[in-house]
Amino acid sequence: MKLRNVNETICALCTPPGKSSVAVIRVSGNKALDICQKIFTKELKKPRYFYFGKILKNQSLIDEALCVYFKGPSSFTGEDVVEFHVHGGPEIVKKTIELILNQGATYADPGEFSYRAFINNKIDLVKAESISNIINSDSETAFKNSVLNFSGEINKKYNNIKDLGISLLSNIESRVDFPEDEVPEINKKEIIDQFAGIIDRLTFFVSSYKKGALIMNGVKVLILGPPNVGKSSLMNRMVLQDKSIVSDMPGTTRDVIHSEIIIKGIKFNFFDVAGIRDSNNPIEKEGIKKAIEKIDYSDIVLQVLDDDSCNNLERLDQINLKIPRGKRILVLNKIDKLTKSQLSHCTKKISEIFKDTKLIQVSAKENSNIDLLENTLIERVVEFDDNDSEVLMTSNRQYTLSKNAIKNFIEARNLFEQGFHLEIVVEEIRAGIDCIAQITGEISNEDIYDVLFSTFCIGK
Repeated sequence: MKLRNVNETICALCTPPGKSSVAVIRVSGNKALDICQKIFTKELKKPRYFYFGKILKNQSLIDEALCVYFKGPSSFTGEDVVEFHVHGGPEIVKKTIELILNQGATYADPGEFSYRAFINNKIDLVKAESISNIINSDSETAFKNSVLNFSGEINKKYNNIKDLGISLLSNIESRVDFPEDEVPEINKKEIIDQFAGIIDRLTFFVSSYKKGALIMNGVKVLILGPPNVGKSSLMNRMVLQDKSIVSDMPGTTRDVIHSEIIIKGIKFNFFDVAGIRDSNNPIEKEGIKKAIEKIDYSDIVLQVLDDDSCNNLERLDQINLKIPRGKRILVLNKIDKLTKSQLSHCTKKISEIFKDTKLIQVSAKENSNIDLLENTLIERVVEFDDNDSEVLMTSNRQYTLSKNAIKNFIEARNLFEQGFHLEIVVEEIRAGIDCIAQITGEISNEDIYDVLFSTFCIGK
């Protein structure tokens, strides 16, 4: 989607569609005030003042509403902006927008208001992404990180790195124009230390992306194991609703069942899949194939066992060999059916096969130790990386450009250490700085703008 000419005046509903007590309709552009004044009975004399009046169509009442005018550049978009606060009936919203369109405005594309804020230097690309993340946050942790990024903390990191790059560039570039026999002596250790400082900061920040992406998108948890170990019961207990069919008949679950839940501020996506066993049923075999394939796309695998499967651990090789060690959490289910002696025997057998692997003993039926399993999931998310940065990178665009910048600075350092001409070194440093500038939008890339802003909702 190509964003339109910014000289047009645009309008859209900027509150969720549907019935509500109040709906807000936003109009932005150089004709915003003139267009809105034609359909509103009160004169909008002062910016940032609410006026109560009537919205009329050919002297017929559409609604009684509040209206406020923001004079550019002191507005969200940097242009003249008018907002109508109307009663939230769908027909009122529809008729009001039709009136505005009939007076010469055009309907805004998704993200077009934010795009105009960007091109008018009201926000940069990092802040624009943070706005999108705030809107789409569906967990407390995701919201907190998005607000932190929106407040400018992430910008400080990029600006500090860019400043270090410019300092390094000036240190080297100042020597490029000298004749070879007159080049001032260069402090190689100082230059190498400058390279190290930039590369280390970027690498540390990039290492926060895995955790940041998990927090924004949700941690994917696969519930895997043989039939009838209580996988579906565990899924239902974890998500607090009957999402999976529970039955004593093996092979009941054949397709992938998905459900989301927030645990201590972090979003988790649970997937219940077919029980792993040898089967001649073609439909069940396809479900088992999907279950095993899902391992690669999961962040955590809850490998569920019970007393029966404990006595046949050697039959689980099909699963055991495919689950990376760092993804696995063992869950011994149905402990309510075991005596202390049986539980001890089962735990010992599991420990012999799965050395140094976390084991949680639960009863999904009796809701026993489910809180311990939840705590273990939270601990595993914290363990995903050792980056204790308060600000987390969550954007794949930022991640890709930061990785490219690291490559440029490493290549520049290698060229410098190998004694290549300083002009070649300078070009690599410039390329690294340009990657950082693309992150904040200081360097233009229209294709990226189209993709980024088109992911916003209409009205934002």
